[in-house]
Amino acid sequence: MKPLKRSVRRGRLVAHVAGSVSWLGLTTGLLALGITAFTTGGPATVGAVAGSVVGPSLGSSLGSSLGPPTGPSTSTS
Repeated sequence: MKPLKRSVRRGRLVAHVAGSVSWLGLTTGLLALGITAFTTGGPATVGAVAGSVVGPSLGSSLGSSLGPPTGPSTSTS
């Protein structure tokens, strides 16, 4: 197998790092929302956090709307 050119290799590395950082940011954001919901006693705050993490319907949550575009960027690079 022929090695990749330096510019192609750098481009793939940048794509991989960008995808990995976005996964890390998504996971950290969901963790922060979960901790906020767990430590807050107010039902309004818990409901708002649950609505943003889980969503009232499938496809409207943060994970389901940000996860699919992030996945291929890390698996293909």
